[in-house]
Amino acid sequence: MKYRIVTVVDKVTSIRAWEKDFVLYLKRNQAFSCFDKQTLKVLWSYADCYHGFLYGDKFFLNIAISNTPDVVSFNNGELIKHLSLFFNFHVLNKYCYALQVIKENEEKENVKYNCLKFDIEKQEIVKINESIYPFDLLLDEKNYISTLDNRIFKVDFEANTVDWEYHISDLGPYMDWDYLNPPVWEKRRYYNMYYVDGMVFLSVSKGVVALAAETGKQLWWVDFNTTETSTLFYDIDPYYLSFADGKIYIRDWGQFVSIDMKTGEILMRKKYIGFKVGDEIVDNTMTSGIKIHNGKGYFVLDVQAELYLTSLDLKTGEVRIEAELPDVKDQVSAENIHFEGNRMYLRDNASFLYVYEVTE
Repeated sequence: MKYRIVTVVDKVTSIRAWEKDFVLYLKRNQAFSCFDKQTLKVLWSYADCYHGFLYGDKFFLNIAISNTPDVVSFNNGELIKHLSLFFNFHVLNKYCYALQVIKENEEKENVKYNCLKFDIEKQEIVKINESIYPFDLLLDEKNYISTLDNRIFKVDFEANTVDWEYHISDLGPYMDWDYLNPPVWEKRRYYNMYYVDGMVFLSVSKGVVALAAETGKQLWWVDFNTTETSTLFYDIDPYYLSFADGKIYIRDWGQFVSIDMKTGEILMRKKYIGFKVGDEIVDNTMTSGIKIHNGKGYFVLDVQAELYLTSLDLKTGEVRIEAELPDVKDQVSAENIHFEGNRMYLRDNASFLYVYEVTE
């Protein structure tokens, strides 16, 4: 495969949406912008924005004015209409589920929220609930998952009630360590959450948990933590999870793991560092996670400040250097790699978006 860079867009703090013809992204100065994939040009930008989504031919953006969120609808970048008071969008069918923060005091303790259901077509709010549970993951038009104080909740949006609650602390502590200090027992931390095929998956300190979304029942729990100092090097810390073909894929700094999504059975666990790039031996990869595309898991490898697009074979765990990336200025997290048609998009930690043309 050959990779040819075609354009670079600067000040891209985060990608908020990949659409058919556009990339919606947040700029470093909190301006929301629209990048046209065909012309490779930025079409428009609007200041003081934090979030947004595309519905039909209109863009809905969250505008901050005097610390009060407001939403503006755009069509080709032109202001159409001001809407009302919400942010943190979750879009499903013709509805937007959103959150409005109600500050209880200046210390921001005991924060409460207005959970809003907004009819996008009618452009009106049809439901408001006051709640202490913020949105984290929308399951359907009635239910969402919330995280609070290292606990997981399933909340009924309509009734504003908790259906079930799961405590990360029930998994027990894990043994943390570094090269300078002796191992110590620490509380497990929740990292990321995913909803796939009726199951909620949690990546936590040194492990992965699967819950039934309907009941909250723990289906399985994989603990990668060891307790002997001689084997601590082989712990796995699964910060990001990737899903494909009924499997969960994990890549941390030194190992690659695949897990059966239904049963939690470990299908593969392989150390993949120790290979050479030029004259350098790769001892760790500094970043974690993979972006799955065409049967491979892609990530960007940093070797002595030289960056390489690297792939893992999902069946064998073998590593291959796909291309050197001399134009990329900083490290690239796996979640900031995006493939689409004959294009590859990379966003680095220096807030640059790189667009590559991929050919055989």
